[in-house]
Amino acid sequence: PRPAAGEPLYIQTHGWSSYKVRLDGYDSSAGYAAQALAAQGIAVVQLGFYPIDNVGDDPHGEAPKNAQMFEYVVSHLQKEGLIDANNVALQAFSRSGTGVNYALAFGKLRYKAAVIADAMEAGYWQFLATQSSGPGKGFQDWMRRLNGGAPGDPPGKWIDQTPQFHANNYTAPVLELRFGELIIGWESYAALRAA
Repeated sequence: PRPAAGEPLYIQTHGWSSYKVRLDGYDSSAGYAAQALAAQGIAVVQLGFYPIDNVGDDPHGEAPKNAQMFEYVVSHLQKEGLIDANNVALQAFSRSGTGVNYALAFGKLRYKAAVIADAMEAGYWQFLATQSSGPGKGFQDWMRRLNGGAPGDPPGKWIDQTPQFHANNYTAPVLELRFGELIIGWESYAALRAA
């Protein structure tokens, strides 16, 4: 039987497909375990994410739009009596890390936990660590668009937009997983440890 308050909810934020059913989610190495979680009475929602090109006139809207999407899903499922809105966890992989970190730092909901696996975080340290030509340049261009310019341009914008500067707002424990370059996730780790 379903608990009176509804099921706990685990939101997986990367790799949703309208044409393919994935019992475990996008990638088993990144913390996706939809079938195993559902077998334990945890509702699982698999979502895509709003890329920066689909947010209209606000180029910095990618992370806030993703946070709003999580809030909408929780609100809708709670109204249907399916989930307990006070017992929700988030999971991010790769680019969806920006939206999950934003939701944890600035969102309206108090999440119970988060798994952030090999995520792009678009923070100051990640910007500096990708100073190079080639793939790093495209990554930095995306971070400039996401955060309203390069660090310090305009003053304060980067600090206002970047979740790592607001780690003290996180209410959920975070499991940060890195499979590649550990230095890329250092800012989140250090910010959360200091908060």
